[in-house]
Order: sequence, then C-alpha cells, then structure tokens
Amino acid sequence: MYDNATIRVPVPKDERIVRHTNKAGGYVSVELTVEYNYNRITGNTSPTRITLGRLCDDDTSKMFPSSRYKEIYPSEWEKYSGEKVPPAEKNFGVYAGVKAVTSTTGLGDILECVFGRAQADAILDYAMFSMLNQSDSSAHFEHAMTDEVLFSREILSDSYYSELFEHKMTRSKILDFKVRWAMKCKEDGVEEVWLCIDGSNDDCESKGVEIAEKGHAKSRKNINIVSFTYAVTPDGKPVTYDVYRGGLVDAKAMKSILDFMQECGIRVSGVILDRGY
Repeated sequence: MYDNATIRVPVPKDERIVRHTNKAGGYVSVELTVEYNYNRITGNTSPTRITLGRLCDDDTSKMFPSSRYKEIYPSEWEKYSGEKVPPAEKNFGVYAGVKAVTSTTGLGDILECVFGRAQADAILDYAMFSMLNQSDSSAHFEHAMTDEVLFSREILSDSYYSELFEHKMTRSKILDFKVRWAMKCKEDGVEEVWLCIDGSNDDCESKGVEIAEKGHAKSRKNINIVSFTYAVTPDGKPVTYDVYRGGLVDAKAMKSILDFMQECGIRVSGVILDRGY
C-alpha cells in the first residue's frame, strides 16, 4: 500500500468497485471485482477482487492507491503522482497471427455471434495458450500468458475457464458454431472434404468425463480415451470435427459427421487413415 498523505487519487467510478471494511485493521479497502466464480457443488458464485487502495478517513471520495492501481490505471497514476508508468513488454506475434486468421476467414465474427464478445475473446486467448504451450491444463494459463498480448482485457483465471467450458459453452452453442462455420466454408466455395482418422483418440486422465471410456487406445494402455474425427478440405482447411465416446467404433462414429456434412451440402470425398484402422 502507498500509505502516506502525499499521494491520493479519486476512487475510480466503476460499477465493479467495492468498499470493504477491514475490522481487524480498522480501515476501508477499495477493491475491484474482476470475475465471479461458480461453485457447481453449492450452486453459488463468489467474486474475485483485487485491492486498489485504502480509503482516506477524511475524504471518502479519495484513497491511498496500491501498486495494482498503477497497473490498472497508469494514466491516472501519472496524473496524480507525476510518475510515468513504463509500458509492459508483451509478445505480439501469436496474437497478430490469430487476429489475421480470424479477420480474413470470418471466424472471429462467428465466435462473437455465437458466444458474445467477452467469451469469444476468452476462447481465442485459450487457443493461443494451447498453441504456445501444447497444453490443455487451465491451471497453467495465467502464468503462461502473462507476457502475451491477449484478446481479453485481462488475464482470466483457470476457474473462469472451468466455468466457461463446463457451463457456458453449451452443446447447443457449440453446434450453432459448427453449423455457422461449415456454412461459411460452403459460401467460400468449399465443395468437398476428407475425413481424417489417424491419431483419432487421446488418453484421458481427467475424472468425470462422460465420453471417456475404454477403447482401442493408440498408446496400447488400458486407459479411458476420448476419440475424434475432423474434416478438412484437400488443401487442409478445417471445416468441422466430431468428438465422441472412446469406446465407439470409428466406422460407426463417422456416421454423424457424414450426416452433418450432407446437411451442409458438402461432399465427403474420402477418408485418410493408416493400416491400423
């Protein structure tokens, strides 16, 4: 805390601001709510907040700012303290690449239409995380993406992504996205796809995944697996995918993606597979 009378700043006018009385310390802290976490066991939500400062006793419209205030309101800090906050160094390359792809293909517009701007940005951030780290462990997201330029206004927590993937990315929304993207491909001239089968299952170490079950694991381990098939154009453009139960035979699983492609008016020209199939 900047606990002195020489640096005072106005309490930010933001609906996310909360004043919290610290009974033990005898002061009021000014906190900013950054997200709400859903507890699926209790069904309740709890806020995550960061402390911006300590309220002034003689003027409740002002506060002594914390170091986090400098990070979030750098221009205001410079205005009242005279100290310029140096810009943070961020890696821009992956963001620029993903931005170019989503803009030129229309993928970004479809994501925003289906999931809304905030969730679409979060999904793109996670896509960058997956590409950079070859990982799907949300617990590492905050640390791994600290130095990256993001689509979201701030780095989101692993609890946010747990809530997003489990409750907010509903099956109906995912289907809506898949239909919109496939139809966009159709509008752009895609007439045929090939189904890719090789490498079509992954060992699943997560607990409670309803589609994970025993099957013909590529690793030859006696472990639950999740299987998938994806459809691409002859030049490699992804058109759709299907994720299904690990114990389902690939030949049967292909029927759903074949039906989906037929409904979208796109021909399946063949299947790419290896001799293990």
